[in-house]
Amino acid sequence: MNINTFVVFKNSKVITSVSKLLAVRGISVTLSSTSFAETVNSLRYYNSGLLICDADFGGLSPGDVTERIKGDFQIIVIGKREKLSLIEGSNVFKLATPMQSVDFLCTIDMLLALEGLHSSYNKLSREEMIKIDRAKRLLIDKYGMTEEKAHRYMQKKSMDTGHKLSEIAEIILKI
Repeated sequence: MNINTFVVFKNSKVITSVSKLLAVRGISVTLSSTSFAETVNSLRYYNSGLLICDADFGGLSPGDVTERIKGDFQIIVIGKREKLSLIEGSNVFKLATPMQSVDFLCTIDMLLALEGLHSSYNKLSREEMIKIDRAKRLLIDKYGMTEEKAHRYMQKKSMDTGHKLSEIAEIILKI
């Protein structure tokens, strides 16, 4: 996907996890860092993008951060509710911890759809969509899942294995 994506967390393991989740949606990370100040300085070389970070801005106040980021950036901030309540901005999306990866992925999907930046993930062929719907039907009928639960199950398997959703659907249909 052609969007500048920046991932900033104090914990490098979190950076790795977030980067893997983004890869599921076909989004590659432009820059990842454990230093918020460094990243904010790097953003000046870009006109737009997506910044995914933790609610602790490395000593910068939330106001300083939104003021220092120039250009058309969308920001996803992940953290504890009390810290998130201090952060404002029309371009800021907040995710409270603890959260599940499906919450993060849904936020990414919604944000990209709003921005008109959504990847080929939503440009499935008609055959792929039919296959996915048939697999969901099978899970609903055979295992008594709701449609939402069936879809989440398939998404999780897709993330866990690194296979496309349509490939997971194919496997389910062969069972």
